[in-house]
Amino acid sequence: MKKLLIFVPVSLLVTISLPAFAAEKTCDLSGEYKSFALAVQNPSYSQEGIQKELSARASLLSVAIGCAREDVIDLKNQILTDDNTSDSANQIKERVVESLDEAIRFYDMKKDSIKDQGIQGTKDLAREIKVWRDSNYDQLSGRVKNFMLWSSNQSLFEKASDRLSQSQLVVTSLKVLENEDSEKVYYDAKLKLETAQKLNGEAGAAIARGASSEETFGMIKNSLEALSNTYKNFFEISGKLNKTDGVDELVPMTDSDSKDE
Repeated sequence: MKKLLIFVPVSLLVTISLPAFAAEKTCDLSGEYKSFALAVQNPSYSQEGIQKELSARASLLSVAIGCAREDVIDLKNQILTDDNTSDSANQIKERVVESLDEAIRFYDMKKDSIKDQGIQGTKDLAREIKVWRDSNYDQLSGRVKNFMLWSSNQSLFEKASDRLSQSQLVVTSLKVLENEDSEKVYYDAKLKLETAQKLNGEAGAAIARGASSEETFGMIKNSLEALSNTYKNFFEISGKLNKTDGVDELVPMTDSDSKDE
């Protein structure tokens, strides 16, 4: 007698976590900082001294902006080279890339404005950029990580939908739906999958609109937990069908052929 099995993606059996990113590149500002420190060590109010300090400040700020810009470029490259994106997720991916491009334009604009600044202007500009980065970079990074996690999960939802269709086909062919308990298990799985799909869609929408990374990650986690609960019903259906006469006449619901006992 062939065992009737329902394949469970291994990904659902592991701890849900954000994808790990490559370590950020080290930004070397030592040369520019040394020049800056020397320029302000003994401040001079002569035209030459002021120009020297301004040049040092502008150089340090320009390199710092360049490093911050490269961090965003790295995020963009990671999402663009991700091979897990499904057709249905491309629109959300584009929204995330747009937000990264906006950050890149911000840095380009600020770097271009350095040439028009005096000493106080470079101080104000440096402060503005720091405030902006503190408020935005972690959010951008979290948004990219959440998208990559969410995108990689879409195949799990597609497989679950296939398993439900297979469950309906097999249960119906065995006329198990005449059994009230088995009918309840099947429809409970159907409702749980619909809930999981709804939560998954909401998580995708949160990524698209730029919701906080903490809120979005929680939504992704909830959708996967709901999907895991769906598979518990699939296991239960499998167990009931394996006890039903005639199962050996059916093709097992697996991704590969089952072996005869």
